[in-house]
Amino acid sequence: MSLNDVLGVWPFALVVVIGPGGFVLVLSALVSVVRGSDAAWERVGRSRSVWAVLLAVGLVMMPLGLPLALWYFLVLRRRLRRAGAPPSASAPPAAVPTVPVG
Repeated sequence: MSLNDVLGVWPFALVVVIGPGGFVLVLSALVSVVRGSDAAWERVGRSRSVWAVLLAVGLVMMPLGLPLALWYFLVLRRRLRRAGAPPSASAPPAAVPTVPVG
């Protein structure tokens, strides 16, 4: 009796469905990490090189890469965007005084 007999077609179906999508998700997270701002990573207190290495290993080892990519996109990327935004980005633009003509 093989594992396929016990579980049926599900393991193969999961690999076929999740595999390519997971690979693309981890690869896009890796590209996003590499292209990010150094200043934002420093402000957040995370190491960009550690995340790049973990996601690169995750490309080969999907059980590691998929949760890391999800965490990156759902949590860490938001923090990085907030940290990388200029301080005045959340404030409304200042009113420009007008000079009457005539």
